[in-house]
Amino acid sequence: MSKAVLEFKDVSFQYQETDKSIDLLDSLHFRVFDGEFISIIGASGSGKSTLFRLITGLEQPVSGSIHINGEQRPNRLGSVGYMPQQDLLMPWRTIYENAVLPLEIKGVSKQDAHQQVVKGLKEFGLSGYEQNYPSDLSGGMKQRVSFLRAVLSGSNILLLDEPFSALDAMTKLSMQEWLLAQWEKRGQTILFITHDVNEALFLSDRIFILTERPVKQLKEAVVPMNRPRTLSGLHAPEVTKMKEQLIEQLRERISL
Repeated sequence: MSKAVLEFKDVSFQYQETDKSIDLLDSLHFRVFDGEFISIIGASGSGKSTLFRLITGLEQPVSGSIHINGEQRPNRLGSVGYMPQQDLLMPWRTIYENAVLPLEIKGVSKQDAHQQVVKGLKEFGLSGYEQNYPSDLSGGMKQRVSFLRAVLSGSNILLLDEPFSALDAMTKLSMQEWLLAQWEKRGQTILFITHDVNEALFLSDRIFILTERPVKQLKEAVVPMNRPRTLSGLHAPEVTKMKEQLIEQLRERISL
């Protein structure tokens, strides 16, 4: 079995709402292994984004520990690559200047940073757009730049928070296929938040389902699709059955 690159050990978390504390995670334990593609689904407010905030270090657990690449890291800022729902590209910076940002923050020399960015832009089909601004790009191209920034963080763990939700249907499908190709090429571990069950099934090795509050354990589904994948695989009987089961679990949570 591959090594665990991310582990929550009995992690509890709560947030303040007016004059009371709301428990969101209660002694949660799970592991993610090297090279896995994990999707996380759940109703709004179920704790999906909180998991990401804890992993990135933007929030700290009340109790328990979070281990990244086998190490417990109280300060996790910069330890993982992060791609938000909105591309968050700086409109006053060129595509090159946006892409180089994580390397600037890490203090990489200008020469090394230039080589990495130029190589990345070429691999991501963005050569020739270096001096363009985000307003010149399509939604899909902006998300490629955003993903490149996450990759250039240098981490083997990438967190993607509904990155394709704002795209039109055809662009979304194209980006899903593109993302799978990049993941298979690079071998990084990806955690992917989505509300789209089809998207989760098409992309993932495993799907974590948040169905309770506070979250004491993650329900898990292993996707019954071989790789490489095509969209036609979503119509296989065993995949259709799993889709129905996942939707039913989400419907039960929403009706509570």
